[in-house]
Amino acid sequence: MFTNFYPSFLIGGIAGIWSTLSFHFFISLYQKWKLFDTKGVHHLHGTLGILGGITSAIAISTFPLTNFSNTVA
Repeated sequence: MFTNFYPSFLIGGIAGIWSTLSFHFFISLYQKWKLFDTKGVHHLHGTLGILGGITSAIAISTFPLTNFSNTVA
């Protein structure tokens, strides 16, 4: 399954903004709960993994079923 340039560019831009804002807003919550994420692993891999799962589900649900074969190889 392939996508065009513009949706990919949009998803990448949203991911960059999402990662930056999640780091900015969650850092005070981490300090309150005395949690340490010194390298921002949660913001880079955790939250963007959720975003990737959501966008993948949307992309797959909009993919036309006529592109699949009825036979199993």
